[in-house]
Amino acid sequence: MRLAVLLGIAGVGSACKPAANSAPHPPVSTAIVSQLAAARIDAAKTELQQQRPGEALALLVSALRADPASEEARSLAETILRETAWNFPALTIDHGQPIEHLAFAAPSTLWVSLGGENNTTVRWNLDSLKIESVLFPTANCVTRSLTFDAGRRWVVVERGPVTLLCDAQTLKPIRDLGALPDFLTPSAVVVFSADGLLLAHPGFVSEGDHSIVWHLRDAASGEIIRSSEPLLRDAPQPLAAWLDRAQLRVIHSDGSLMEMPLSPIEEIRRTPPQEPVKLLQAQFASDGNSTLVLQSRGPHEPAVKSVISLTGNDDGSLTADSLAQRFPWSRQPNIWTWLPGGVDGNAVKIPTRPHAPVEVGSPLTAVAIQEQSVITGEANGSLSVHRLIPLPRTKSVEREPAAIPTAFLTDLEKLAEGLSGKRYDEQARTFVPLPTEVRAGAFNEFKLDAILSIFPCLDFAEVSAAIDSIRYQAAGEEAFQTLRERLARTDSAAASAFALALKSDRPESIAASLSSAENLPPLLRQIALSRIAWLEGRKADALSGWPEIFPVLAEVRLREDWDGWEQADFQPALENIRRCVSDELAAIEVPESSTPEQRKAIAERLADPATVAAVGKRRFAEALLKAALAFSAHKEETEATFQLANRARDLGAAPEPCLRAEALALTALGDYQKAHPRWIELITEHPVETTLPGDYAEAAYTAFENSDPGQAMEILTTGMHRFPQDGNFALRAGWVALLTGNSERAYQFLQAGRRIGFPQEKLENAIALLTISAAQTGAADDASVYFQELIRLDPAWAEATTIDTLNWPEELKATLWQFVR
Repeated sequence: MRLAVLLGIAGVGSACKPAANSAPHPPVSTAIVSQLAAARIDAAKTELQQQRPGEALALLVSALRADPASEEARSLAETILRETAWNFPALTIDHGQPIEHLAFAAPSTLWVSLGGENNTTVRWNLDSLKIESVLFPTANCVTRSLTFDAGRRWVVVERGPVTLLCDAQTLKPIRDLGALPDFLTPSAVVVFSADGLLLAHPGFVSEGDHSIVWHLRDAASGEIIRSSEPLLRDAPQPLAAWLDRAQLRVIHSDGSLMEMPLSPIEEIRRTPPQEPVKLLQAQFASDGNSTLVLQSRGPHEPAVKSVISLTGNDDGSLTADSLAQRFPWSRQPNIWTWLPGGVDGNAVKIPTRPHAPVEVGSPLTAVAIQEQSVITGEANGSLSVHRLIPLPRTKSVEREPAAIPTAFLTDLEKLAEGLSGKRYDEQARTFVPLPTEVRAGAFNEFKLDAILSIFPCLDFAEVSAAIDSIRYQAAGEEAFQTLRERLARTDSAAASAFALALKSDRPESIAASLSSAENLPPLLRQIALSRIAWLEGRKADALSGWPEIFPVLAEVRLREDWDGWEQADFQPALENIRRCVSDELAAIEVPESSTPEQRKAIAERLADPATVAAVGKRRFAEALLKAALAFSAHKEETEATFQLANRARDLGAAPEPCLRAEALALTALGDYQKAHPRWIELITEHPVETTLPGDYAEAAYTAFENSDPGQAMEILTTGMHRFPQDGNFALRAGWVALLTGNSERAYQFLQAGRRIGFPQEKLENAIALLTISAAQTGAADDASVYFQELIRLDPAWAEATTIDTLNWPEELKATLWQFVR
């Protein structure tokens, strides 16, 4: 129970009660507490209500100075001393950079994330008081989260746009995990199995598709073992996850549970909630059998915490005290945002513990709590380890009410200063924080016998022994040697010389610089080798190693440790290679709205053997395939399309786009008899993931042109199942269905497309087709509504001349004419 609740407004009696047969209080005229003492007592009660026992104790010492016989002040001071766990600083480290995260592993390992100009994470050995490992620094980044496995072998560092799996001991990167969804709480959704062998986390499908997918990985390598299907856009949001050697559990905002087994051959299980709920936050117990949730009760009621249990067992890891120790606090998203207690400016209030707040000199930015310690990180870079002091032993003793001797009050004052670190300035009426050495000196000055005389029921021997055992330390300059050396390597003369060499037009100069470079990052080596090859006329060697999308130098720097190569500017060298690649590829790329002459020139370049030598087989095959697809839109290029597709296929290009190019060319030519089998082959004999919505639309259209409307409808129905979120396909399906006389199915397809959303540039035609399909199915009122919407989009649709200009079948235009005549 909170101390303020125990005390209430009027205070509470002491365990050391006056003797039952003691004399009555002196007459009122001689026992009235002085106004000053009464004011101090009232002020102390106010401080207690604000959970500031240190200030309250200092005020009560002041009250007893004014009135040593005040039983109320004495009893209240005794209650504070009996029920408050105090803290005492044991270690201070000044990093000189803002502290962003802390994590501790017994007995003496501490990880500290540092922000500012050089963002990094360091691993301290608190026994030797030295930094032993440093995560490669990056400029002006923020570390959003640090997530460790239970054994502290691995750590996931979310820094800027990059999420790195690292060795927790060496802080060397293992693998980039991709971006984490920034609307989820990292410590709740990035999870390791208890043995540290497996890792699970959510991610995005791609940069362009932010649907959430879950990945199960091997923790040592980061290799993906299994991934879930992407969540639909309107699916309930995941809130928390738990992982063991058998499966991943994920709870969602609607209370539903997903269980993904480790084995890819086992099905993913989904359990709906027992009753409708809206969860805002969640955190699994350590054993995964229960979940602490924060449940919304509507816009006008505060959210409530509750536990959802899967087995009825409670491992005790969801108590506020346990959660505070499992998950350090930082200013980034974490479970402390909905725990009791927490951080308030410069003070830490430990959940459920009757303790004095841990206070520091500047705003707190990170906190880690252990059984006997609280570790604090501050905005000014100061880190402190505060030891929690045990409560005094208590015993039942009756004492006579009597004034406290003046000499003993000095001992009480020293005890209060040593415990709370506060002194009440009588003149200024303010609280003065005491330096650590002053607190330690105060402990050495008070006499235990005097305190026992004032509070005979409290035994401070263990308290005094605990404080005596603390040997306060402050880290010296030598403790930072490893960090200083690593930061010094970020400004390397070798890196500057290498960047200068890459600007040279002499390949031998670049080769000489390359041969002398040590620990050169892979990207810089690739740039150098490409530059040498280009200058020596080996264009294929210069271009072949580069991906379709060039790497972004800033992002590579966040993923890789460029130890000693950080600060030199290699962007010009990378841009030079990118420009060379782009220029070569642009020469064999078909431009949009190409002319016959341009296509002829491209075909001649692609037929030249020198082109293969310049760009390499892989890029040449890609260029052939792109040209084939571009040529396929022009019926006069059918023969060239087939030649290009066949050459691309022979050079190892994927078979599906080659077949698609041929089918498109025949469709553009109007040879539906030959095109149709190719479309059917594409959607039936190749993996589903290689097909496109257009494949089904073209297969259906060519079936219609070949007088098989039944097959066309079957293909469209299958396509709608395969691409349920593609509004453009729904539009094309509706069009083909109308052409085949299936107005009811067309209406269904087009209504589905409206729910999904039609492409903006095709919206008017889509609404026109909705009008037609609704009218032809007998939904006259709906048809009228759609036509009015069409007129709102463009009033010209109300004129018959607009409909006359449509290149549509007459029977479709006739349906529209009835709305304008």
